[in-house]
Amino acid sequence: MKRILVIEDSQTQALKIQFILEEAGFEIEVATNGTQGLALFAMKHYDLVISDIIMPKISGYEVCSQ
Repeated sequence: MKRILVIEDSQTQALKIQFILEEAGFEIEVATNGTQGLALFAMKHYDLVISDIIMPKISGYEVCSQ
């Protein structure tokens, strides 16, 4: 596992998660909302997706169901 997509609307939380995971050797991409996360997921391969639940536009639950 190398590539992780983080979907998080809080910039502070996203940067913290990104920092921790990059320090552990993972390649991270951050989406700032569910819509952007789904678009990235459709275009690239990720080994893991970490998503916030409460977000504007599309919730983390909707992201998972799609």
